[in-house]
Amino acid sequence: MTMANAKLIFSNVEDEKEILVKLSTFSHQELKRGNTLVFLDEIQECPEAELLAHGFSPTYYASRIHGEIDFVVEKDGHALPIEVKSGKHYRRHRALNHVMTEPLYAIDEAVVFNDTMLKVVNGILDAPIYMMMFLEKPRLPEKLIYDVGAPLQSFPPAEDPHSA
Repeated sequence: MTMANAKLIFSNVEDEKEILVKLSTFSHQELKRGNTLVFLDEIQECPEAELLAHGFSPTYYASRIHGEIDFVVEKDGHALPIEVKSGKHYRRHRALNHVMTEPLYAIDEAVVFNDTMLKVVNGILDAPIYMMMFLEKPRLPEKLIYDVGAPLQSFPPAEDPHSA
């Protein structure tokens, strides 16, 4: 698979199911969720695919005045801005600095994936790009199982207000 083809597979996808469908079509093999292990080498070439594979629906922030943020995802009920940078100027991020200091946005933390060591500066986590694989969105189980025969219990047992 060439890099150009791989980027096409991951462009404009909604979730990991769509990635499997596109990979199945490209490889001419049926790939099933839960039965297929896919290794994504050089994923840093397509960080949006990494976010999608971990359950996020990335959007972005753009402002004519302040610039843009590569990705914004919802994590634990809050907006989490994410930048992907390379080179020695990874600390330059005007738009990210703006949203972190603007009280209206109420954003306390952000992540900048880059090629440096792990550290936190003013609520911004600088992390090596390979660590993007550890950013996970909690998911509900696909099927919830209830035992309708189990008795309902109250803990602690409810007291009868008339027995005193």
